[in-house]
Amino acid sequence: MEFLNRLINLLDVNIHLIHGRAEELGIFNEFDIIMARAVAKLNILVEMALPMLKINGYFVAFKSIHYQEELDQAKHAIELLGGKVEKIINYTLTEDLQHVYILIRKIKHSPKIYPRSFAKIKKSPL
Repeated sequence: MEFLNRLINLLDVNIHLIHGRAEELGIFNEFDIIMARAVAKLNILVEMALPMLKINGYFVAFKSIHYQEELDQAKHAIELLGGKVEKIINYTLTEDLQHVYILIRKIKHSPKIYPRSFAKIKKSPL
């Protein structure tokens, strides 16, 4: 977080960082961009992230290069919550360290009943 704050100051851009667990923030339809590391399966992450995005905002998920099965399992959740997969960006840090960014754009409002409590999301993912 300190690195990002220094970078924002250096670039002199209007960005406000919020670091926290999505289910604890309780903020909806507010953000232009939400990013998440590989902390959960994609179908769980999209339920926590998409309801907090503005229309035309982006959810960026960092995943391994073996993402396809997760993406297939999350397609229903992405569609239900108003998202659309825009792009998959492959990147390589080292020969042994390869990842992808999955960019999901919010194209319509999420139903008001989402996100559910984290216990419900975890017990019965979309």
